[in-house]
Amino acid sequence: MLGGESPNGFLYRLYSHISLIISLQLSLKQPEEQEPEPGNRMRDTAVVIDVVSDEAAAASAASAAGALKTATVAGVRFDETPFDSVYNIGDELGRYATSRRGVTRANIEREVSVLRLLGGHPNVIELHEVYETPGEIILVLELVSGGELFDHVCAKEYLDEVEAAAFIKQILLGVKHLHSLHIVHLDIKPENVMLKKRGEAQVKLIDFGLSRRIPPGASVKDMIGTPEFVAPEVVNYEPLSTATDMWALGVVTYILLSGGSPFLGESRDETFCNITGVNYHFTERYFKNTSNYAKDFIARLFVRDVRKRATIDDCLRHPWICGPSGGDIDIRRTSCITISQIQAFKTRMRWRKSVEIVTICNRLTRSVRAAIRKAAELGRAYDSRFDNEDLLCSSVLIACEEGNVSGLAKLFDLAKIHPTIANSQCESALHVAAGAGHLDTVNFLHMKGAEIGRRDRRGDTPLVWATRAGHAETVSYFLREGAEVDTANITSETPLHVATRFAQLDCAEVLIGASAKLTARDEHGETPVHIAAWHGYDLLLKLLCSFRPPLQLQNEDDETALHCAALRGHLECVQVLLDSGSPVNLKDKNGQTPLHVALSRSHVDIALLLIAKDASFSAQDNLGDTPLHIAARAGCLNAVQTLCHCGAEVDIVNNDSFSPLHIAAKEGYIEIVRVLCLARASVSRKTADGLTAEILAISHEHKETAQLLSKMKSDATRETYVDQLCSLDRPLPRIKLKLFGHSTTGKSRLVQALPGRGVAGTLMDAVSRRFSDQASAPNSYRDEGVHSGQGSSFSSESNNNGTDALGGHLACKPAHPAYTRGIDVQTVNGAGCGEFSVWEFGGYEPYHFAYDHFVGNVDCIHIIMFRADEPQEVQYKQVLYWMNFLKGRVTPTEPIGHCGIVTRRSIIVLVGSHATPAMFPQRTPEGEYTSSDADALLNTIQHRFRTHFDIHDKLILLDSTNASCPGLKSLRRFLNESRNGILEHLQKPLGLLDTAVQFLSQLRKQHANFPVITWPMFVNIARSDINPLAGESHCRQLIQQLQLIGEVVYLRDDTAEMDFVVINAEWLGTHIIGQLLSAEFLSKCRLSGCYTIEQFEPIYSEVPDSADLFQILDTLQLCAPLECDDETSWEFPAFIQIEPPKDVWNKDRPSYSYGGVRVLPMRGMERSLQSTFPRIQVALRRSMHDFQDPMDADLTQWMGCSKLCSGQMEALVRLHGDAVEVRVRGPADRAMQLFYFLEDIVNLVETTAIEVAPGIGLERHFLSPKHLAEHHPSPASFPPEAMMAMQQSEQLSVRGTHDEEEPFMSVVCFGDRDVAKHLTLGVDVCVGDLNLNARCELAALLDPPDAMGRDWSILAVKLNLTDQLPEVDSSGQCISRTDQILGEWSVLEPENATVGKLCTILSELGRTDARDTLYRTVPLYLFAPIDHELVHDCADSGVVSSSHSELRSASTVSR
Repeated sequence: MLGGESPNGFLYRLYSHISLIISLQLSLKQPEEQEPEPGNRMRDTAVVIDVVSDEAAAASAASAAGALKTATVAGVRFDETPFDSVYNIGDELGRYATSRRGVTRANIEREVSVLRLLGGHPNVIELHEVYETPGEIILVLELVSGGELFDHVCAKEYLDEVEAAAFIKQILLGVKHLHSLHIVHLDIKPENVMLKKRGEAQVKLIDFGLSRRIPPGASVKDMIGTPEFVAPEVVNYEPLSTATDMWALGVVTYILLSGGSPFLGESRDETFCNITGVNYHFTERYFKNTSNYAKDFIARLFVRDVRKRATIDDCLRHPWICGPSGGDIDIRRTSCITISQIQAFKTRMRWRKSVEIVTICNRLTRSVRAAIRKAAELGRAYDSRFDNEDLLCSSVLIACEEGNVSGLAKLFDLAKIHPTIANSQCESALHVAAGAGHLDTVNFLHMKGAEIGRRDRRGDTPLVWATRAGHAETVSYFLREGAEVDTANITSETPLHVATRFAQLDCAEVLIGASAKLTARDEHGETPVHIAAWHGYDLLLKLLCSFRPPLQLQNEDDETALHCAALRGHLECVQVLLDSGSPVNLKDKNGQTPLHVALSRSHVDIALLLIAKDASFSAQDNLGDTPLHIAARAGCLNAVQTLCHCGAEVDIVNNDSFSPLHIAAKEGYIEIVRVLCLARASVSRKTADGLTAEILAISHEHKETAQLLSKMKSDATRETYVDQLCSLDRPLPRIKLKLFGHSTTGKSRLVQALPGRGVAGTLMDAVSRRFSDQASAPNSYRDEGVHSGQGSSFSSESNNNGTDALGGHLACKPAHPAYTRGIDVQTVNGAGCGEFSVWEFGGYEPYHFAYDHFVGNVDCIHIIMFRADEPQEVQYKQVLYWMNFLKGRVTPTEPIGHCGIVTRRSIIVLVGSHATPAMFPQRTPEGEYTSSDADALLNTIQHRFRTHFDIHDKLILLDSTNASCPGLKSLRRFLNESRNGILEHLQKPLGLLDTAVQFLSQLRKQHANFPVITWPMFVNIARSDINPLAGESHCRQLIQQLQLIGEVVYLRDDTAEMDFVVINAEWLGTHIIGQLLSAEFLSKCRLSGCYTIEQFEPIYSEVPDSADLFQILDTLQLCAPLECDDETSWEFPAFIQIEPPKDVWNKDRPSYSYGGVRVLPMRGMERSLQSTFPRIQVALRRSMHDFQDPMDADLTQWMGCSKLCSGQMEALVRLHGDAVEVRVRGPADRAMQLFYFLEDIVNLVETTAIEVAPGIGLERHFLSPKHLAEHHPSPASFPPEAMMAMQQSEQLSVRGTHDEEEPFMSVVCFGDRDVAKHLTLGVDVCVGDLNLNARCELAALLDPPDAMGRDWSILAVKLNLTDQLPEVDSSGQCISRTDQILGEWSVLEPENATVGKLCTILSELGRTDARDTLYRTVPLYLFAPIDHELVHDCADSGVVSSSHSELRSASTVSR
């Protein structure tokens, strides 16, 4: 390495050694009885210690320690006798040691070999012995104590050329000895020419670290040496030779005679230019007294051509060296050397070095000083390591902090900086470098001799600094170099404490791997486990616990780690500690267990976990409080419930004689009082002051609590209430039976036929029940002429108001005037099949988009009806429609069963009505109608829908008018068996249910005109009028059971955070939905679909406040608020009957960019999106509130079409066959905003559709931007298969349905590269992110055994999951094996488990069916927003966020 005084200060590699040079006087140890030999040669020696730091040396250290033997390493023999057993070195080793680290072992061996060859010459330092210890290589050298030659010269008053020539001659003799052995020194300079002893004139050549043996004919090239002394061949990277030393000798002679350097320039480059140009001068100033012999001697050495340069023998024969012959006058004596010039040279060199040091320091601190100035200008403080009082130290520390190794190396070369340099806080350079994580800087400092065990004022070593900052590689380095892993600072913290406190997981793992003590305690007695638990570092805690530390250790407050985690509320840490066997009942100094601690801080989830792990319920702390006392005082209802449920004793009193009930009553926690009373806590127990819980409640003004306690005074009354809240030993009285089918399929007649008492008897029962339950509620509409006419409170005339009411034309007309209006609900006790709440869903199509609120529960039976006398094609279409309808409304659940079967399937039976003997002459042995066409229909439906539904294995054909019809009897048997099966797995009813059903009859009369109450009102009524002990959980269980038996409808509005209970289901289904969406109403409603409250009031005049009704309709998402002209109105998209104008999408935007998407239901789910479009329009209306500037946005809606404008951008959303089509356009320079605009609207469409029909499955078909811009009547589309195939083949263009290719970036990204950069393509989506529908489809295809073995098992082999095959196969046919395999793959290889990789494997297997399914069901891309600020800055887009607008959700707890 060029530019340094010796490579020993620069070379450092992976296997490096530390070279310490110590010049001291050693004495050979002698046996105690012997005197040292007088002339022992070993008394005058120097020592070079090479401390071995590579792993190989460390590995052999153990076996070599203390051995007195000889080892051979690469041909160099080193004595392994322990050095300190042979020599007395005393304290001098530490006092005189200077650093020369960084020599590789190869260099050490080469230097030893050279020194051994050179031994015995008076002008060359001699090597005496070489020792090797487990960690060191020690060179025992001849002691050279006279100092540098130039220092000797400067000390003289006068020096003539004779003396100078004598010194040069000694150097020549030494060099001749080297060259005779083909050794080239390569670093001859004044510093390497020393005197044997002070005051004597014997010269010694030292420092053979760069020396090379260059045999004749060998070619060696290298850039080594000190710049101003190197020869031209070194600079030009030409072969080195003995002539290289001769050039350096000329430079030394020039300096000795003149005190000036011949080639030294202002920079290194200038110096090299001077050398290669042999640009030097014998200036008069320096050489006026110098003889011509001396100049000639120098000139013969400064020759560019090595062949013409003077050799060692030429120099020894030169008259300036050998002097005059005979009696000639020696003119050298008349030529004197001015000592002052040499002294000035040394001064100049020192000054030059000082300037360079300051320059480098300024350069190293430049950025920090600039930051300080800027902070000062802003009036801010700036924390830095810069110190005006200590520039050198500041420069070193800042360079270490910034990792500036090159600058640091230059500074160390120029200034004799001690490697342990530190600031006033005792923070050394190694501390700072370790804290910054600059491993190369750390290695550099360590090679320079920095102590890895040095401490700052806190007692922290560099290892601690690296650990605190999380630099695991640096931590590993220190440990390899022998740093003590458990060294503690002044607060007794070990590095592992620090790693834990600062959540440095990787560092902790390294430290533990180095056997760090897990039981070490800091000044507070805390172990690393305590610290991890306190701070909530669960992953770190899991790592610590995996090494099985003693978890019962307690700190100075007697807290275990479990106490710490429970106190701080770190659930995951508590779980880790419990899983690792932490004791749960140890007490701290306050006598509290972890359960006490968790409850005192209201960490209920942790308390529940501890309770599940057998924490003691009865343990009392120093105040006598049990966990139940603390939970009652803290108001932790869930914890109190759990403790009471687990049998905790409820009447234990604390030191103040308070029971938990006393505390809860005093605090006014009425829910906890209920729970304690339910657990039979003593109400009459008194405190030491004679106070009962009731008196305490009264004294603290908790009136409701006091009233509750007053009711509990009677034990008999309380037992009655308690019994009501217990489950009965019998099933629910009934479940729901839901009937679906088109109009005229005979649903109503079937309902009438189920009881088996004839139509008239059933009708009278229904009418009687309705009048008794509804008071003034309207009658229902029934199909097939059983009931007709409108409800008494509904007025069609009242609907015809305003100039907008110009109805009369209906897009969809009912099949006959007596169709079922909405949802007809009644209770039927079928003969031989049990009691049902029958929900008959009208077949009139406008009702269908509202049915999702009442469909989706699997704890009921579904009947799908069709007319047996219709053509088979009609039958199939009708059944298929309703099967798809139900499939879309059922949310798939996990785990996925074999062949994609969902966990819980809805029960469905297909029923053909109007069957007659003439139509079906064939009979089964049971006498039921049958036909091959019916069997074919059933088989087709079963094959297609078996994964989602449990379809009865018989298609029942019947005649509802014939009470003795075998099909009717078969249906009753099926209903009875299915009913019993469902009731068997349902939770048993509360004893409260019967009382609640009876009370509902009274409640319906009170709220006859508007039978809707809020959830809080329902809870209050249940407690005040039914059971005062009913808690929130009891009310939730009660409402679920009431809904399961069809008594109420529970509506949840997630946005308004208000839930509603409709206490009359038929009122909602028939009177509201049935009438608002009826043909009669739609024919006379306002064509715009907009109503104000005043316009709506006459329609339901009996409702006290129409605003309340609007709230329910809004919850059902039938309408959305529309603010205009300072008056709030409501838009009902289902009412809109205005056709979109022909100019809704004019061709007047030729310069605009276009884009579009068609959202289609997945294959086989046709017609599924049409009924969701009114809900999409509701969502669009609501989304108007999400625009940055709603005034800048405009939405106009027509029948089946909506147009949204935002600034200059326009979007058209409309029904297109089975699809919802979205088109957008805008200025070409707004491509990014257009992408956001389209993405938001499509996301809104998809989210709304999935909310209505979660099982529908959607596909995106992009439209051709080119065709859209040309206003093509039928633009090409790009189906997902084409888009995914394009991605899979890594193409840039995609082929559309018109067989034309367009760039993917244009189709999806509007040509914007920035958008494209932030897309994650569908082929790169992780398999673990596949949606449930996609996974079910794959399971259905790959789970069944394939004739050629191309199923899940071969897929597992292809995915390298053969080790997982036995476990997966053992699961049998309960869980999908395909889904398990894909799940394992995504966990084991998350980066490799992509859709693209899976598709490639499926193609290789020949399973293109599964591949195409993936193509259709995975997202075509995932989009990460470019920048939130960028999105907000897009004023013209109006988009608030890149995600879809938040949609309000109205759902039922149990449908």
